Amino acid sequence: NVARNASCRVVHEFAFPADAVSPEGTLGVGFFNSPQLNVSTVMVGDLEILYKVSSFTDNFCRALLLLMIRLIFLAALGITLTTWLSFPVAMLGCVAFFAVGTVNGFVVESLEGLGTGIGMVYQFTIKPLLILLPRFDGDFSPAKYIITGRIIHWLFLLKAAGETIAIKSLLLMLFGMLVFRSREVAKTSV
Repeated sequence: NVARNASCRVVHEFAFPADAVSPEGTLGVGFFNSPQLNVSTVMVGDLEILYKVSSFTDNFCRALLLLMIRLIFLAALGITLTTWLSFPVAMLGCVAFFAVGTVNGFVVESLEGLGTGIGMVYQFTIKPLLILLPRFDGDFSPAKYIITGRIIHWLFLLKAAGETIAIKSLLLMLFGMLVFRSREVAKTSV
């Protein structure tokens, strides 16, 4: 039983002993607002129970691996673009893809609310292209996990690597190989 007189709209932390969690892994929590101090209500959706599962160093290394996945995609994109574009244009393309990947979730979410007429055009033209673009925001942003102290799970890291490296980067590299194979290569003769 913890009695608190705390301010509203502020995150509050309560420490619970480990033996408060049942052997099945459940924790029962009850809240009672005092009628004399009834200034706020605890919303169940805003309640989080956090527990230690790993060290900061381990999570930081997984965040670096998540950043490495981005770099591998951008390297594959750069190699693909340089097979048929000049270096400055390829570099600009990589920067543009990085910027779009950083706001990909916002773009996809904002385009989902289009009307029926333009929505059909979006569904069959732009949406497949946006799926091929990388996701660097939302759940794929390591800053979200590091700042809030949440763990980056190995399974999520493998999913991100599989999606970004094994599918998207591989498709880019195959496209670059196709373009490079069809180019004419000159031989210098003296």
